Amino acid sequence: ALRAFTSAARDDLAATDIRLSMISPGAVETEFSLVRFKGDEQQAAKVYTDYAKMVAADIADNVVYIITRPPHVQINDLIVSSVHQSGAKPPT
Repeated sequence: ALRAFTSAARDDLAATDIRLSMISPGAVETEFSLVRFKGDEQQAAKVYTDYAKMVAADIADNVVYIITRPPHVQINDLIVSSVHQSGAKPPT
């Protein structure tokens, strides 16, 4: 649904100088796992063991990349994941 919304919005904005990008991150270590496991820090930490995880700063760096492109360049979709992650799920 988000991809369809982004695509439709980009179509609507095509005649303007407004750029619209979508970042699709893989597993990023954030407080989400702590919330997901209801405050269980050990369980939350297990989600990110045994592989090189990304952190919020990695995604922020991608935001900086997108917004610093020349005004005539639009990054439509940026798919980012850990080098050890081949798809939506963290490696097992």
